[in-house]
Amino acid sequence: MIRRVLALVLALSAASCGARPEGSGVAHAHARFDRRHPLARIASDDDAIRTKAYAELTELLNRGPFPADEVAPYAAEVQRALDEHLDRVEPAQRAEPITCGSWADRRDYVMLRWETELLLDVGGSVPGATMLKSLRRALGLTDPRFRYFAARSLIFRGDPVEAKEFEPIAASDEVRGKLFHLLGEHGRRNDFPAAFANQEALARARLVDFLQWDEGLGCVPRKIELAQVVKLGEDDWFVFRYSVEGSRRSDKAMLAGVAGPYARGAEPTAEGGERTSSSYEPFESKTPEEHVQAAQTRVSDPNRPVDSTTNGGTSI
Repeated sequence: MIRRVLALVLALSAASCGARPEGSGVAHAHARFDRRHPLARIASDDDAIRTKAYAELTELLNRGPFPADEVAPYAAEVQRALDEHLDRVEPAQRAEPITCGSWADRRDYVMLRWETELLLDVGGSVPGATMLKSLRRALGLTDPRFRYFAARSLIFRGDPVEAKEFEPIAASDEVRGKLFHLLGEHGRRNDFPAAFANQEALARARLVDFLQWDEGLGCVPRKIELAQVVKLGEDDWFVFRYSVEGSRRSDKAMLAGVAGPYARGAEPTAEGGERTSSSYEPFESKTPEEHVQAAQTRVSDPNRPVDSTTNGGTSI
């Protein structure tokens, strides 16, 4: 869903992304634009300027968290924007899962969701009790992406996050892999919920990440289930069948997706799975082994953003 937005807004921001070093002052790790920092433009009354600002934030945050000194001049704007966004997303929360065609798949919410998670991500670089209150507020929302980015920023700030808070995040195919990596990176892997600390669950999350790309479904499948684990050499390949109901695709049959390869017998990992993909063909059109063979030879889309699970950034 988030990727559906970025397919449009990243193109809008392309013209404003020319890098030019700043002439003086403190060196900024993310500075690359030849005009005001995007955080100075997130509250603009001009829709185009505001959208470009959020698109630029996406690019910058994919490199990692902002340094606190870079955010400091804009802390008040970030705080105000985040609280305004939380006031809007809070009443929109529903108990139903977030999948293709669900309550969170509406265009207005998709845009709002994208902006809110970016602000939560930046919030990790804003000190103080007011931001702490806002992050904890987001941690209690239904949307797992809000929960993930709130937890990530709390951890980045050094604030306590109880292990029980990770349960609903790990249960989500959208952010499970990111949480697994995040907790490992911060020495808290033992706090990752045991029910999802297995390669099948992490492989499913990897495939869902692929399917969310705009050239795929652009959303989370309503139904996805493991069909078979195909063993080739020393690797395991996870073959799934999934539904496209509610997505822009009209297929009625369950389609096939493959996640892999993963070294057999190794510790579960959110990394790897470089050949994870889908041909968007009916599952019954090939045997599981044939689906794996197709995945082994499928050429990756060179324009598809690399999943940022491994660097902890905002997934685009």
